[in-house]
Amino acid sequence: MEGWNSAFQLGMVCAHPTAQKFISFLRREQSMMDSKLIRIRSGEKAPKNPKHEKMQLRSKEVLSHYQNKTILRELKGLSYNFDLEDR
Repeated sequence: MEGWNSAFQLGMVCAHPTAQKFISFLRREQSMMDSKLIRIRSGEKAPKNPKHEKMQLRSKEVLSHYQNKTILRELKGLSYNFDLEDR
């Protein structure tokens, strides 16, 4: 949601847009989302964020050893993969 809010602010380019500018922005946004949806439905893979991909791989590695640990140790291991400063 934060990404959309940032794109919204950048797309509007002004603090108090007119109704027409706002509607035009929403139409462009809808058009872009429709295009993305069509590409996804046609089998195109969405580009992956390298940072998220790395975090996902590390999380899968931690979870692959789940049966040998307690849930608390498992959650602690997963928590090392998240950096809340980036948000």
